[in-house]
Amino acid sequence: MLLALTSLSRISEITAVDFRSIILSGQVVKFYLNRLRKSQRKGALQVFSLNSLNPPSLICPVLGLGHYLNVTKNLRATPPSSFILSLKSPHPPVGTSSIGRW
Repeated sequence: MLLALTSLSRISEITAVDFRSIILSGQVVKFYLNRLRKSQRKGALQVFSLNSLNPPSLICPVLGLGHYLNVTKNLRATPPSSFILSLKSPHPPVGTSSIGRW
């Protein structure tokens, strides 16, 4: 939810983020989409980034993302390496409709 609110991205764009394409570097996190955006016909895949809050707090999207990636690293199957996983075992990737309901 925090990612959706801070990035202002479509649900389909958040679903299109691949775990392997997330780059955490200090105060910034970059997301590379693995599919074209809804309004995009051709060209380079889009990249969006988030900056850390200054000073960091409990609602910082970069710190929250780093914690989420740390907690879920052992739950990810290779492949696929989806970014958002289900809470129920065996933790399959979450689809666009589930994220939309959340």
